Amino acid sequence: MIDSECRPDLWTCNAMVSVHGRCGIALEAEQMFMELLHKGFKPDTVTYNSHAFAKEGDVDAVERVCEEYVKMGRGRCI
Repeated sequence: MIDSECRPDLWTCNAMVSVHGRCGIALEAEQMFMELLHKGFKPDTVTYNSHAFAKEGDVDAVERVCEEYVKMGRGRCI
């Protein structure tokens, strides 16, 4: 996508994090999340939900994602 000069937006990044998480590839989902931060995107609720989903089964990691979410002023995790 980058080679064709098509630049991903936050929606595209969220989709990639979500797809990797749903496929059980948590490490790649984490890498995609970090990449979108590095590119200057501001994660939204969809980003954090996708990121947390990728941590399924890892309660400590999900708690860290929820704490990040709250720290960003997005609300509270339930």
